[in-house]
This record gives sequence, structure tokens and C-alpha cells, in this order.
Amino acid sequence: MRLIFVWMLFNFLIAFLMGQMKRISGYVVDSNNKGIPFVSVYIEEMSYGVWTDTSGFFVMEVGAGECFTLKLRHIAYLPFSQRICVSGSGAHLKVTLKEKSFLIKEIEVEAPLPS
Repeated sequence: MRLIFVWMLFNFLIAFLMGQMKRISGYVVDSNNKGIPFVSVYIEEMSYGVWTDTSGFFVMEVGAGECFTLKLRHIAYLPFSQRICVSGSGAHLKVTLKEKSFLIKEIEVEAPLPS
């Protein structure tokens, strides 16, 4: 009888906790509206994050009713940060990242010819 009670309590807690999670999904694009793969998407306050897939989509689960800072980073784009509060059924975002310009110096490679 005690084992059944513990099992029921455990299942109730799991169902309760799963019901408190909300889904955040999004699409990360460049200035041409093309999906950007492998963008780091993370929640600053929780040190929790995911990567976008090869099409630029991401999905993550967060606690309901929470407000947090969502940060996106990619080596070829400027960082993006936005404060988000999750309620209801979650959130769906579309984020456009701006390209980062690089100034690269010329490199000259020399090698002796084989004899």
C-alpha cells in the first residue's frame, strides 16, 4: 500500500512539473530572410541553451510565468539579446541577426620549390 502511494505521488509530481513548462520556439534569419544554422540560443539567467538546426529553427522548454534574457550568438553575426516573459502556451520568435563585418589583413605564403 505504501509503495502504491509513493508511486502515485511521484506520478502526480511529474505531471505537475511537466505542466509548468512552456515551449519557446523560434526562427533565426539573416537580412535576406534565410535561416542561419548553428546559432547559440541561451537563457542568460539559467545558463541553459540550445543550437539552431540546419534551417535556423530552435525549440527550448522553460518554466511558465518566468521572465528572462534570451541571447543569440554566431561568429559571423552581431550578438542579439531580448528580454522575454513566458505565459500562456509559450512563445514563438523570429529573430533577424545583422552580419558582422571583418577586416582581414592580406597574408602571403611562401614556400621553396621542390628540387
